[in-house]
Amino acid sequence: MKRTTLILDAFLYAELRRRAAHIAFACPEKLFPLLQLNSPADELRRGTHEPAGFDLALPVGDLPRLLDSRDTPAPLAISGVPGRLAKWRERLAALGPPPYLGVTWRGGASRDGRSEFAARGEEPLSKEIEIEALAGAVRAWRGTVLIVQRQPREGEAAAFGKALGRAAHDLSSSNDDLAEMAALLSLIDEYVAVSNTNVHLRAGLGKTARVLVPFPAEFRWMNAGEESPWFRGFRLYREPPGRDWRPVMNGLCGDISR
Repeated sequence: MKRTTLILDAFLYAELRRRAAHIAFACPEKLFPLLQLNSPADELRRGTHEPAGFDLALPVGDLPRLLDSRDTPAPLAISGVPGRLAKWRERLAALGPPPYLGVTWRGGASRDGRSEFAARGEEPLSKEIEIEALAGAVRAWRGTVLIVQRQPREGEAAAFGKALGRAAHDLSSSNDDLAEMAALLSLIDEYVAVSNTNVHLRAGLGKTARVLVPFPAEFRWMNAGEESPWFRGFRLYREPPGRDWRPVMNGLCGDISR
């Protein structure tokens, strides 16, 4: 692969730098503004441009095999825009005192929906936890609680606040702009959520999260353990096969109230 030019579908591994003269990176439109600020590639392309003029085009999922990689790749490092960070610092201070906790109770797409980032024909991933259970687990948080649920259904934010027993600020609309959400996530102190795009953003920002893993777990969270090899430092809270979240959520409550 020496001196080969590549166009990629989604993610870029640093190992390619030693094997390719030029790396182009094609990504979904929604990712483009974020990666434009943090692109490790020589060229960033919008959407699914045809790879005309390139020596080799391949999907990211083939990279570990082609590069004979046996290690778990680190997340792509991203950072927030200074102007957006300043805006969020001011807005958060107006919402309430630190520390700041973000929450998300549902991630992925419905089974009959179309995933934003999955390849065509793939079954979309879907994860969810009951709003009341999540609110009860974080009720003891000593600072300000922020809802960062993408596209909450009607009444869900109010239901979460009621179960929490105090105000929870709805910042869900920030999910429409991943660069905006990255700036917000870089400033909050803790994030409790089911697996979703924001968990990946936290990893790229060098932050961690407490991830609620419904049973059965999807591949990236493995079948057992309190940590995933792809998300070092992220604490996992697993729903048991019996589907009783109560002991797990009691443990989460104790962890975040220390």
